[in-house]
Amino acid sequence: MLVVHDCLPPNAKVAAPEFTPGAWCGVTYKAYLDFVGGRHDLDYRTVDVDYGCGIVRKRKRPWWRRFIAQSSRGRTERRQYRLLWRRWYEIGNDFERTYYFFENHKKELLNLVSADEFFATLLKAQAP
Repeated sequence: MLVVHDCLPPNAKVAAPEFTPGAWCGVTYKAYLDFVGGRHDLDYRTVDVDYGCGIVRKRKRPWWRRFIAQSSRGRTERRQYRLLWRRWYEIGNDFERTYYFFENHKKELLNLVSADEFFATLLKAQAP
């Protein structure tokens, strides 16, 4: 399991690529999304606490089984999800555009969950 901090910067100033004194995340959110977005063998969630804590782990089952399980999703929804990621990667290193896109799609890109949702998932997974 990998834990990544600063995945949910509160504004563009904090997410600037150049260091600024005070609160600063840099482009950690972008590196995090670039990493998890291109991997089918990882499961990830981002907990909406502090400046966002990303939790990444290896999938328990092969990616293609997850794909089959997701086939219950509508075709349109799957297409929109793939398009969202394609658009993310097309932006490249234009950090201003990247943050604007991130701000408008952060819930979907980050798999954003509240702390309560995250802990409820943990408790459910540990139940006999």
